[in-house]
Amino acid sequence: MLEHRCHKCGIDIGYEGLCFRCKEEEIRDKILALTDDEIKEIINQYVKNLKENNADEELINGIYIYDLIAYRDIDLKDIAKKALEKKIYYPEVFYYKADKNIRDELIKRINETEDPSQGASLLSCLAMQGDDKALECLYNLEIHPKEWRKKLYVDPSIYAECAGWTFDKDKKRQILNFDKCYYLEKAKSKEEKDKSPVIIASLRDDNCPECGCRNIDIAIIDGRDERLKFIAVDGIIKASCCPNCVTYNTTYSKYDLKGVSEILPFDKESENYYPAEENYIKEEELINMQNNNYILSKHDVPLFFGAFSESINTIGGFANWVQDWEYIRCPSCGQKMRYLMQIHWDSIDNCSEGTLFIEICTNCSITAMFHQQT
Repeated sequence: MLEHRCHKCGIDIGYEGLCFRCKEEEIRDKILALTDDEIKEIINQYVKNLKENNADEELINGIYIYDLIAYRDIDLKDIAKKALEKKIYYPEVFYYKADKNIRDELIKRINETEDPSQGASLLSCLAMQGDDKALECLYNLEIHPKEWRKKLYVDPSIYAECAGWTFDKDKKRQILNFDKCYYLEKAKSKEEKDKSPVIIASLRDDNCPECGCRNIDIAIIDGRDERLKFIAVDGIIKASCCPNCVTYNTTYSKYDLKGVSEILPFDKESENYYPAEENYIKEEELINMQNNNYILSKHDVPLFFGAFSESINTIGGFANWVQDWEYIRCPSCGQKMRYLMQIHWDSIDNCSEGTLFIEICTNCSITAMFHQQT
């Protein structure tokens, strides 16, 4: 295969042109430059052209509607209304915080359907709407399941998680994501990087007892920074792991507020434990990871900024789950942990694939890290 370099960033790629990250950046810059009137026209065209049960094919002026949701936080009112009319239940984000009339129609269709597949899609849409009446409907279906609901693999409380919340047996709501979002951008100078309250991939002095790989503080987050007050941790969060073993097993680390963290041992009795047979990560790769140039963005961005992207690292907001959403239970208190951050491996190591997700239990000062990949 002929080797080429990306015309913009210069990394090696197998074709002529831009790498996928630079292509995505061009699209993002294009959308951020749109005027309000241009956005309104794109939405009007999109709504006008929506076909029955089909939301994925429509491309207006080279822009997918998902990108507008992610980068411009558009008003979804007209899209939700038309999508409901056309029986479009995916992507469920169309129904995010929809009005009560749409909510009531979703509940009506949930109560009328006998199709498990349609029912599952409607549950996700209602979860995205997410108000107290939506919670009540999902709770009632969990306690008193209809016949079609019995055929689903998971309970309605798990479907609620796609929208960043869930509920317990007492109908108490638990929020699983944060209502602020920042992204990681490239520093323009060493001074700028040194001032960032977020550090990605800092090498530790200890080695993994499982595979021998050097451990890493994959994220160091100073919650005292004004931008990160939404996490409600008045100190330093260190999420630490073996970068080799974390691709096989969920890894937990316990942090204190002074910048110390301990990687907790794996539960080798768990059916989900997979021993790493060898260390696949060389020292030079670890050094390359550490030499990344990412810093916290100066301003917050829409909550879905990283939810449809395979290249943007974000903290807070919604994740771009590679597979299904996954909220880990805290090994200390047993509560579901909150989604904190996503780091795409190839953004810090060109040889790696997949995404690392970091979740947090602020009550127990524990982070969980796990890998998803196609």
